[in-house]
Order: sequence, then structure tokens, then C-alpha cells
Amino acid sequence: MTASKSLDTFKVELDELLENTKTIKEENLHSQYQLFINLAKLDHVLFKVNTYDGVFNDKKIELSNHHNCRFGKWKEGEGKTVFGKTKSYAMIDAPHSIVHSNAIAAIECVKKGSCLQDINKVIGYFSEAENASNELFDILDNMLHEVK
Repeated sequence: MTASKSLDTFKVELDELLENTKTIKEENLHSQYQLFINLAKLDHVLFKVNTYDGVFNDKKIELSNHHNCRFGKWKEGEGKTVFGKTKSYAMIDAPHSIVHSNAIAAIECVKKGSCLQDINKVIGYFSEAENASNELFDILDNMLHEVK
């Protein structure tokens, strides 16, 4: 084989290696984005678990608003850096706020005793929170598909 042919073969192999490296990098980045979304969902689930625990086990808990919870801080920090340019990112606040306002209302209702006669109030708060939570998770999934 001539030197020219060897160089051509080397160049083709190098180009293939660079293309494979690019593919691996893109797949790794997508896995990182999936991890971000899953951690954000986990933080949100933990917030809801704490709320249920506070209501059903009569624990004294203080819930933060949707800006100051771990998910809210993630949204304004790492979440904004990675997903801020997606269409769905701008849709997070509405359902996230509904989850928090209903969780806080349920805790306050039990704490004040104003819903002890009508359990449907608490069920209503939790139902609204769960519906908004499902919407929020759909938005997070959409963000993952939209991120470039």
C-alpha cells in the first residue's frame, strides 16, 4: 500500500472516530438532561410526601412557596441554564404554583381545624395538587424532548 493510500485510510478512520465521539457526547448529554428531569421530579414528589405526612400524621411542617422549594430553586438555577430556552420551561410556574398553594391550603386547613368536619375539603386540595403535579410532570417530559 502506498503512503498516499495509507493516509487516506487513516483519514477515513479518524473521521469515523470523530463522528462516533460526537455521537457518544450527544448521548451522554441527553442522559445528563434525563437525570436533571428525574431529580427535579423526585424533589417534587418529596414535597408532596411531606405534605401528606403533615396532614395525615398531624405533623407540624412548614411548606415553602413554589419559588423557595428545592424544585423552585432548581428551576431558577440549573434548570434554567439547561432548559430555559425550551418552550415548555415557561409553562412550569402555573402548575407548580397550584401544587404549592393547594398543599399549603391543606396543611392550614388541618392546622386550623376548619376542614375537620368536611374531609372533602382536604381531598379537594390534594386532588387539585395531584392534577397540577401530573401537568407539571408532562411539562418536564416535554422540556426533555425540546432541549437541544
